[in-house]
Amino acid sequence: MAMLLPLSLSIKGQNYKTISGKVVDSAKQPISFATIKLSTKSGSTSIITDNEGIFVFKNINTGFFDINIKMIGYKSITTSFNYQGEKKLIVIPTTTLKEESRQLNDVVIIGRKKIELKEDTIQFNTDQIKVGRGKYAADVIKSIPGTIITPNGQLMYLGIPIEKIKINGKDYLDGDLQTIGNIFPLSLIDNVQIINDYGDLANITGNKRGSANKIININLKDGFKNGIFGSALLSGGNLDRYQAEISSTLQLKEQQFTVLGGINNTNLIKGSNGVSGLTENSDGLNTTTSTAINYRNNHSESLILYGSVQLRNQEQHSSQNIFRETYYPNYSIYNTESRSNANKTKSKRISFNVEYKFSKNDFLKISPQLESDNLSNLGDGIIETNNMNLISNFRNHSLNNSDIPKFGGSILYNHRFQKIGRNLSVNFNSQKSKENIYREIMNNQIVNPELSPGQITNSEMHQNITNLNLSYIEPVAKHSFFDFSISLNHTSKINQIKTDLYDLNNAPLPVEKSLHERFSSDFSNQTINGGYRYQNKNFSASIGFNIINSVLKGKASNKELKTANNKTDYAPNVRLNYYLSKTKTITLEYSGNSASPEIEQLMPIRDIQNVQNIIIGNADLRPEFRNNYKLYYNTMNIETGSSAFFGFEYNTVNNKIIQDRFSNQETLVQTTSYKNVDGFRSFRVFYSITKAINESKFLLNLNGSSDQSNNISILNDVKSNGSNWLFNQQIQLRTVFGNQFENQISIDYSLNKSRYPGNNNASTSSSIRTGTNGALGLSKNLALGYDIYKQFNSGYTGISNTNPLIINLNVELSFLKNKSASIKMSGMDLLNQNIGVYRDVMSNTISNYKSERLSRYFLLTLKYSFQKTDLK
Repeated sequence: MAMLLPLSLSIKGQNYKTISGKVVDSAKQPISFATIKLSTKSGSTSIITDNEGIFVFKNINTGFFDINIKMIGYKSITTSFNYQGEKKLIVIPTTTLKEESRQLNDVVIIGRKKIELKEDTIQFNTDQIKVGRGKYAADVIKSIPGTIITPNGQLMYLGIPIEKIKINGKDYLDGDLQTIGNIFPLSLIDNVQIINDYGDLANITGNKRGSANKIININLKDGFKNGIFGSALLSGGNLDRYQAEISSTLQLKEQQFTVLGGINNTNLIKGSNGVSGLTENSDGLNTTTSTAINYRNNHSESLILYGSVQLRNQEQHSSQNIFRETYYPNYSIYNTESRSNANKTKSKRISFNVEYKFSKNDFLKISPQLESDNLSNLGDGIIETNNMNLISNFRNHSLNNSDIPKFGGSILYNHRFQKIGRNLSVNFNSQKSKENIYREIMNNQIVNPELSPGQITNSEMHQNITNLNLSYIEPVAKHSFFDFSISLNHTSKINQIKTDLYDLNNAPLPVEKSLHERFSSDFSNQTINGGYRYQNKNFSASIGFNIINSVLKGKASNKELKTANNKTDYAPNVRLNYYLSKTKTITLEYSGNSASPEIEQLMPIRDIQNVQNIIIGNADLRPEFRNNYKLYYNTMNIETGSSAFFGFEYNTVNNKIIQDRFSNQETLVQTTSYKNVDGFRSFRVFYSITKAINESKFLLNLNGSSDQSNNISILNDVKSNGSNWLFNQQIQLRTVFGNQFENQISIDYSLNKSRYPGNNNASTSSSIRTGTNGALGLSKNLALGYDIYKQFNSGYTGISNTNPLIINLNVELSFLKNKSASIKMSGMDLLNQNIGVYRDVMSNTISNYKSERLSRYFLLTLKYSFQKTDLK
């Protein structure tokens, strides 16, 4: 029959039509290789979708037809169409395929794949993942082959950070990983997708420009239409430790409403963009309260509304020992500081999104956003500075208050023309912010305090950022497109600073004019891009050329200083993908972009809040131009989940903004300014290998990276080419045997090595962390949890190399129906050794930190989870 259809059409010689459409999943990702069957009274014919999810039927002689779409793992759908008139091109609305429904009860589904590959998306079906004793989304995510959680709580996939989490393809609580991961119960999750996300515009147009972010999309089971679920938790312990949390999500057909609230002083920080385990490694002692509301309403097929409100207050008390070594040719300056801080943070964030389809070809998204941050800091410290011949001692007291309101938003409009693939989009972003800062600083010399004036600084900074992007796509042939875009960016900043000096009796002292200054800067960037894009099942290429014009202007009030730098750069942009097979890909990328200096680097004002390191900006700075080269190789076994990813990144910067530092050896006072230089380069090599063994009962993760940069600076008027090398290796072995036993053994090694000219020895620090964590089922309702690790630190000059052994244990008893309630007794840091040690390298200064952390305490926790759902 399919062979007779074209013949009958040609015999009739009527008005032939071209019929096209697109097929996507619930996350709006294209579905390739779906079978599309078009049926008319004369017969039927079938084709498959391409890599963009697009299908095209040609030479169809009627506007009355049925379209049937099938794809393994999705519900098939049949739709009837009736298009009258002489129109030759018919573009049917985008079709969203829904995955096969999964029941909440214990049904075993035979034949479902563990992993499904789509363009830029890897989908892990939850019922095929060994989660162990886990109950929530975070447990599923941590069980996906290739995912690891670093010791500081950063979630990674194949060595690349996960930026945010979405639910059913839409933003949820602004993508906060830690919060979302502990809201949704495992029983409601159908699959987890790891996506290379190029932004809203790319998702709509298919034009993927620049580098992608890794995000996670959690798809809930299709039948979940009505119900409520959530949990409540209450903890109390010795040393006045406490924690209380409540979360509830209500689903009423197309509306979803979530309310969260919590308070704790156990260093658990919601909204920290991490996924927590048993151990929280935040410095100091933190008390956090947080509230969040998320709302979503699929009002109709044309209108979707969703948004969130998030409030967070945090108080932190911390103490640190800091040792800094600042390298100059043939000598060094040493700085030892003991410091205590009390910080308070109040943040508010309100975001809302409106998505509206005027028609099948017109889409509008409006996203307003309001933020506010109020920060305060009270600090005290003793600072000793020496160069082996001279010693300078100061007692520092500081008070800082800042208030930062922000308002902004974005508007995205997209229009699809009747011609298949022709597309026009406009994207506008804007943000306004105002920062008010009040600062009191006393730097008293311990020997001669009268020589050290106090200072009070009031500053106000206004910042306006606008971005307008116009993009047009014209199809050239079946698999090729011409892309054209214009991007206009503008950033304006005004900073007004007034610093007054006082003696020990609070009497005002005369000040120089440079301490009272108003400085404004404007950075404009216009980019014109034209390119060619080609894609088929074996190869895709995007090759374009950018013309980038950058204009940087600055103006100071007192000095009548005006500067203007105008520069035009020309750079190609290239993205090549070669698909060795459906599971093996080689990717090559190049991009170039300009970046403006920060206003603090431009302002010709003497910043004397640190009297031993005075900072003066340089109004003649020019914008940087960055060249980025990337090469990736990725392979995966979709049956087992085993994978390998290798990456190489190389970056060069023209007009790199570097520090220009001068040291007075008689007073030990350093002065820092900024200059542009060429010659900066850095590279990174990294890999991630995952091996699933014995049907994923054992999961081995190997991850490593090596980063090196040439760390240019100007020291006492001499250009210095230092080098900094970071080396990291990680091994993890995860074991899961049903619900009775799960364990993870890990070894982490890090090396930080810096070298500067004129100094014979390199400064090297290293850390080794080895540990194990997991849970053992002692009976059906009783489990033992543990998190034990030992850290070995060496090379942290100026602070004692503490090597803590951390032991955390808990015993949990579950009860009630479906184990909906539990009581847990936890002992944290049983040996009382929790100390943080780390290093920071900036220009010619190496800083070693030793920080106090929350140590030994005991906690009793009662948790109740509820779930009443109607899943059909």
